[in-house]
Amino acid sequence: MNIFQKIFRKNEALTHKDWAILGVGLSLFGLLSLGNMARWSVWFDEAYGLYLIRFNFLEVAKYTSTDVHPPLYYWMLKIWQTWFGNSEIALRSLSMVMIMIAIVFVYLLVRRAFGVRVGAWTIALLSLSPMLIRYSEEARMYGVVMAIVAAATYVLVDVTHKPARWKWVTYGVLVSLGMWTHYFTAIMWITHWAWRYIALRRKNIRKTAKVFWTKEWVLAHVLAIGLFLPWLPYMVKQMATVQGGGFWIGPISVTTPFNFLTNIFMYRENHEVQGWLAMLMLFVMATTIVSLVLAYRKLRGEQRSLYVLMLVMAIVPLLLLLGLSLPPLRPSFVDRYLLPSVPFWFAAIGIAFATVMNGTRPRVAVPVVVALFATLSLGVAQVYTIGNYNKNANDPLPIRQTVDAMKQRGAAGEPILSSTSWRFYEMHYYDSMRNPVYFEATDNLTWGSYDMLRKNSYRKVYSTTDFAREHGGTIWYVGDWKTGHAVLPKEGSWEILQEVKAEGVADDQSSIRAVEIRLKD
Repeated sequence: MNIFQKIFRKNEALTHKDWAILGVGLSLFGLLSLGNMARWSVWFDEAYGLYLIRFNFLEVAKYTSTDVHPPLYYWMLKIWQTWFGNSEIALRSLSMVMIMIAIVFVYLLVRRAFGVRVGAWTIALLSLSPMLIRYSEEARMYGVVMAIVAAATYVLVDVTHKPARWKWVTYGVLVSLGMWTHYFTAIMWITHWAWRYIALRRKNIRKTAKVFWTKEWVLAHVLAIGLFLPWLPYMVKQMATVQGGGFWIGPISVTTPFNFLTNIFMYRENHEVQGWLAMLMLFVMATTIVSLVLAYRKLRGEQRSLYVLMLVMAIVPLLLLLGLSLPPLRPSFVDRYLLPSVPFWFAAIGIAFATVMNGTRPRVAVPVVVALFATLSLGVAQVYTIGNYNKNANDPLPIRQTVDAMKQRGAAGEPILSSTSWRFYEMHYYDSMRNPVYFEATDNLTWGSYDMLRKNSYRKVYSTTDFAREHGGTIWYVGDWKTGHAVLPKEGSWEILQEVKAEGVADDQSSIRAVEIRLKD
């Protein structure tokens, strides 16, 4: 009997209705994801991973150990690339598949206590979740983290109701895999602790602390720590570097949690939600809060326990990450770090709306439901509109389009030289023999992400003038500026032949520019 047969016991076998609901929901999610997946350029975080998987498995671990993340996702991506190829859709589809797996586990959790009807509500909301669709289109580890967290949560609920040693082992392995994928998965495991404690307290068990620390619970975590132990020293070093040396993440403010909510529902920053959008968002948030409270009051027994789990998995990670971003700690709040909690937000909302709206008069229920799904649909439309726009840099990052423009307007054989290593990572994915991509050496950089380039001469240029002479005197040079004078190499005297930027991108939207330049001397 394999692991999935064990997890999905016979008395929980999926019916034709379940398969139909999952088929429709996952198909819709997949179509929305695939329809947008190849429209946008890879950006630095993606490009770093895509460059990293050029190396063998040990080297992948070595290079990521000096960056900020553990290596499991990159190993998975390397295997995925071997199976499916190197196209944007092939590489990004790993995230889509992993999020689909997360959706299935969340559906099974909801169906377990509430049945097919409430499960259908949950699938409908998850398939239209703007944040899930957005990050299903990105070659990063967040989809894998969501799948691991959702699977571990399902196993935790299952083992709580029907204990078995193999389930505790499975849970411990999943906890460890989460840590091997992204350190902030720890927030979700702490949330499991919170729910377990709340569940025991609700049963009026005396000496809750003693019952909490059961032998199986402790051993599962000992197993998880043991499996993660080989990487623990690297995690400590990485955390010390980030906390001691600083990072790009800004401080939290009073708008931070509201910004997270507007992104969940509309994939918009809170300052972008204005006018009628603001009214719609306020209406949806108000009806959601009321529904969440009323559902809690109506539910009993196992249904209430599972509902509380969904609420805890949604809310506690938000509170924890806010707390971890307060002094004396350095800020670490980024919306995407909370992605594993997003499916549980919509599971809780699905349960609440299905419970409260059942038997409610249509004239009340219909406007509320329409407003909720209209909000999510607008969020999906926003994902399609802005794609993987970098909200931190306020730049659409049109790397592919800029490289294509250089290839179309330049001659074959003219090399493309990046002024920075991070742009080199991004442009290298679009490298070609016709116009190969290089970068100006900056070996004095201390960033761990530069280590793949530091002791490697591949495509590294130390003298721009010598490099230009080797290629007939004319090269393409890519820098960052919006208006005014073009960025040129510091070394040498240059004549600007032409300037290009991505077509369809306004002058003040992106800083990425390229110039075809000829060496004068």
